[in-house]
Amino acid sequence: ARAELSWSVPLDEPFDHALGGAGPRSTPTVELQELGGDGRVYVVSPWGRFACLAARSGEVLWSHDLLAEHGLTRAREAELVQYGRSNSPLLVGTKMVVVPAGGDPDGAQAGLVAFDRASGERLWASPPRNLSYSSPVFAVLGGVPQILCVNEDSLSAHGPDDGRVLWEHPWPGTTSSDANVSQAVPLGPDRVFVSKGYGGGGLLLALEKDPEGGLVPRVEWRGPRWLR
Repeated sequence: ARAELSWSVPLDEPFDHALGGAGPRSTPTVELQELGGDGRVYVVSPWGRFACLAARSGEVLWSHDLLAEHGLTRAREAELVQYGRSNSPLLVGTKMVVVPAGGDPDGAQAGLVAFDRASGERLWASPPRNLSYSSPVFAVLGGVPQILCVNEDSLSAHGPDDGRVLWEHPWPGTTSSDANVSQAVPLGPDRVFVSKGYGGGGLLLALEKDPEGGLVPRVEWRGPRWLR
């Protein structure tokens, strides 16, 4: 049987780039659990409009302009994230949705920002980092729940309750040139893998406990020709 379109909702102005082409960049995140009798869809436009829609009808339940809320004009955004935002929202627990924020380096920049899924209220923002094109990932590593985020030039892990940085490791890149794109991949009980193009290759980190009970990343191996 031929599938029929149930609904279509314009969320933002069109986006195009000479190298990246036209259209949206990120994959919507679909919440199968029904809240208030309806599932939900969370989506980020290339220009940073973050919206929550009713899955059955397409009604926009709430939205945020990530550029405006973090001190960016579209002209400045085009300098910092020239290929358009590609981050997919991450659902954490039963009440929270998390997206990379970015923003003005001299102002309201944040690495990640978390919102209440029902109301759209902002719950926390993590310390300033420019975003990459990667999407955040939830993992339990070393027995510690954490949100992994590949930023413009680092890989960081954040506490789900408040966004604090649990650990961080350099992962060189510039979002408008030799960009980081791939997601971090949790491996086993205490390891994280990340890879990239532009000669970055592959990196495997092992997380070790420090004397105070925190986690410290140690390079297990890295090679510019591995999984590049």
